[in-house]
Amino acid sequence: MRINKDFSYDICIIGHTATIDDMQQLKSYVKAVRPVTDYLYIMLNTVSHNMREAFVGSGADACLSKPLNHRKLCEVLAAPYRLDHPVHNIEQGDEKLLPLKVLVVDDNDANLKLICTLLEEQIELIDTAHNGSQAYSLSKSHKYDLIFMDIQMPIMDGITACKLIRESSLNEDTPIIAVTAHALAGEKEQLLKDGFKGYLTKPIDEDMLKQIISDHSPQSPINRERSKTATVASEPPFESARLDWQLALQRAGGKEELALEMLNMLLLSVPETLRLLNEAIEKEDCEHVLSIVHKFHGACCYTGVPKLKSLAETLETALKSDCDLNYIEPELFELIDELNNLLSDAGMVEQQR
Repeated sequence: MRINKDFSYDICIIGHTATIDDMQQLKSYVKAVRPVTDYLYIMLNTVSHNMREAFVGSGADACLSKPLNHRKLCEVLAAPYRLDHPVHNIEQGDEKLLPLKVLVVDDNDANLKLICTLLEEQIELIDTAHNGSQAYSLSKSHKYDLIFMDIQMPIMDGITACKLIRESSLNEDTPIIAVTAHALAGEKEQLLKDGFKGYLTKPIDEDMLKQIISDHSPQSPINRERSKTATVASEPPFESARLDWQLALQRAGGKEELALEMLNMLLLSVPETLRLLNEAIEKEDCEHVLSIVHKFHGACCYTGVPKLKSLAETLETALKSDCDLNYIEPELFELIDELNNLLSDAGMVEQQR
């Protein structure tokens, strides 16, 4: 979207699709347009009050459902210029935790840490599990309002766990949300057919979680207007062309301590990732390479390492389409080089290539 920042607009109208995956892109449009327009309106193909309210809280003056009602559109456009137009002065009260119990399932400690940290500011009770088998066991003795389920996990994957929970547990009707670092369009459709009520694509932020909680739980978050994702200005822990510290802070909801912890967890995992990759490549074990890349892709989603994430995503997409190591050899060795370079930049011992 191109904006002439030297020109001031009276009114800006943005039309967009209304899905969880589109929320961040649309909010970036709102952030870009807001400084150069007096009034900003959004048109979405949704009747969800929660989603429209979330966008009003992010900076829009109003959010309309498509297809548009012409009368409502005219009223919204004319309202600022009427003499009886009210002036809003909203004082925000204290954020209250929702009386919900949530289960978070992920084999990656970094992913588990971040999603639980974000949820702790919204809901009261959180249980965790590291694989589908643990999740299924918990679901037979505990009733949850919402379950967030990673897909690829050891012992029992998320799809199998979802089906078992649906068939026999205390949570046969509990919404189960698939959490995945990378899913093609057909895979997302299949997840819904497998019993999931929705899906979240990593990296997840507070706005995405709020939207899911709003849409799939009996309780609605209070004060959705207050955004906590503002990035805090701070110095990066080390200089590296591979580290985007402001992105890392954004991924951590503006929490510097959490961003440092997530980065440290990623760095500590790199030597093991390199060792496993080299072994799998030497054995020409394509499926194992895919598994390693997928796990690493999920880990770097929550840290400001955009090039590494892009490489991992490219490799995962290619390996899912055609598991041939020869085809992706350049990107694979570039990933290994970049991992070693990141360790070197961080002052850690460089691993063998």
